Amino acid sequence: MTAVVLTFSLTACISSTSSSKGSTEVVEQNLSSKLNYVAIGASDAVGVGASVNTLGYVFQIRDSLEIIADTVEFTNMGVSGHVIEEMINYQMQSTINANPDIVTIWVGGNDFQDHLTSYFFEKSINTVVDFRSDLKVLLGTLKDSLPDAEIFIADLPDMAKLPFVRTFIGKDPTTASYQAALEIIDSLNTMIREEAIAYQANFIPLLAEGDLTADPANISDDGFHPSDQGYGILTDLYLEAILQYIESSN
Repeated sequence: MTAVVLTFSLTACISSTSSSKGSTEVVEQNLSSKLNYVAIGASDAVGVGASVNTLGYVFQIRDSLEIIADTVEFTNMGVSGHVIEEMINYQMQSTINANPDIVTIWVGGNDFQDHLTSYFFEKSINTVVDFRSDLKVLLGTLKDSLPDAEIFIADLPDMAKLPFVRTFIGKDPTTASYQAALEIIDSLNTMIREEAIAYQANFIPLLAEGDLTADPANISDDGFHPSDQGYGILTDLYLEAILQYIESSN
């Protein structure tokens, strides 16, 4: 962040599509006049599923930050279809080069699909352990290369409830395929939470506090991505954590 500091009262009007707890609050902020924000992700960062892509959560975070900073530099590294290994190979170094103040990461959705597919072919979910080593590389490298940046990462919702996923595993939670899906979700979320803590990233408990799959209206017509309402929930949770960080650091 730059050395120029502003003091003012912020009225944070989070997404009008949001359905999560409290969308308006007044916060006293001391804020640098410039923020550099980079988003790492997959189709979620692109805004797939929203009625227009700019209602995706990373764009809404950018728009909200522009209310409280004179200048916001925003770089969206998200690429549809990317799993964590591809984020490391194609997004991580560009993120480092951008030298951001704030980094948001949402990872694991496409990895979940890959691991579930492997289960159907191999009847094993042992490959999930590779996710932890990749997550260590991603978070560790970002932390080492960007010591002044603040990283925000969320876990996954209950993806077994997604209509698209249920076309493969069904709706009966007692079946082996459904139980495998739950085990994969639990494994990935445990790794995300534990590695976020280990690398001092800000962990956002999406599953516990804003489960996207709790309300069908949160899911887009494709049965997999968030809807406008779902992206509003993501925006609220990420932005709440970001504003808490900004407030505590000034």
